[in-house]
Amino acid sequence: MSRPHIPLPCVAFFITILISILLGGCAATLPVHTPLPQGLSLAMVGSIDPEAPFAWHPDGDIIAFVRGTLRIENLATEESTKIDVVPTAIAWSPDGSLLAAAAIQGKNSTVRIFDMRGAVIKESIIPGHISSVAWRFDGDLIAASLTLERFKFGTHLQSKLYRWNMKTAPGVTTLSEVTIMPGRVKAHDKIYFDSFSFALSPLGDEIAFTKQVDPPNFPSYLKIIVRNLESGAENEAPGVKLDPGGVIFSSDNEHLLYGDGAGTIRRFAPWTGDDVALIATPGRTIALSPTDRYLFADGRLFLDKQEVAAFPVGCEAAFAPTGSKLLVRCGESLSVLNGLMETSVPAVSQEIRKQLLSLRKWRSEGLISNQEYQSAQKRILNP
Repeated sequence: MSRPHIPLPCVAFFITILISILLGGCAATLPVHTPLPQGLSLAMVGSIDPEAPFAWHPDGDIIAFVRGTLRIENLATEESTKIDVVPTAIAWSPDGSLLAAAAIQGKNSTVRIFDMRGAVIKESIIPGHISSVAWRFDGDLIAASLTLERFKFGTHLQSKLYRWNMKTAPGVTTLSEVTIMPGRVKAHDKIYFDSFSFALSPLGDEIAFTKQVDPPNFPSYLKIIVRNLESGAENEAPGVKLDPGGVIFSSDNEHLLYGDGAGTIRRFAPWTGDDVALIATPGRTIALSPTDRYLFADGRLFLDKQEVAAFPVGCEAAFAPTGSKLLVRCGESLSVLNGLMETSVPAVSQEIRKQLLSLRKWRSEGLISNQEYQSAQKRILNP
């Protein structure tokens, strides 16, 4: 009995389908687009939920990320802890003993504080959609929340800052609010949540955030506001379009890097007004290494403003506090880039921090000029 003959085109078709199925099952693949420079290597961590947060532990070996649920994983020992929560924002405490995670529940967010074993230490419910959490030097946790209400006369958008010392209920400060006219209202709430950017300065005393402005006779736009948390005084960066990039502080606490909505990352000094173009890329995602030598933006890695590696455009990244590693998320793939020529920034003493924070507060209040602040800062850091 003769075997049935299968035409070669059909064989090729089935082989193609089989390969596609096999490759499709591999969610985690190395995402780099260009050959890496000598000394750099890329290692796969595994899969990660798309758009989920991820963060380095202060020791530079442990990470927190989301794969179905929140996970704590030691990259050196491969030990892993699962935590039954799906967060929108996470952050390690400065000493690495606690992990804060915010998760959406209806119109509210639940903020939980976990220890390294995944046990809940504290919990609080905060109104709105929390997009960012961060720890201050004094152990307080801050959370940026956005609330949105739709009416016939327009959409009311409000951002608030919550500050929690774990001993009492979180305190709240309104950052911005606006009612968007009906003809300009976006169809999906996520558009507003995604357009809100927030960052905490390395010293932990100032925040930068975006504020939507909806003037009646001009197109809507975003302002970037810098606010001193001790004085409440604010400073404005230039207005940007409604499709902005991220916002991040430089390591010296004196500059902001932001995507201007027109295809460029700019460097802005709030206290001098200097605003210069830095790199021609949208800056929808921006990460800086501890001393600012490396910049990761829109899937591109720069060293001293020179591109050294390229990943897919939508990739996001975070530099380890130790400076030598970069955690990269591309879609459902999470990997670590090793061998960066960067170091960690030495922590300032409590006494020096106290002096600098007082000076920065006085400057924000107009009690001293920026020039006076800069002179005093040099004397403190270089006695």
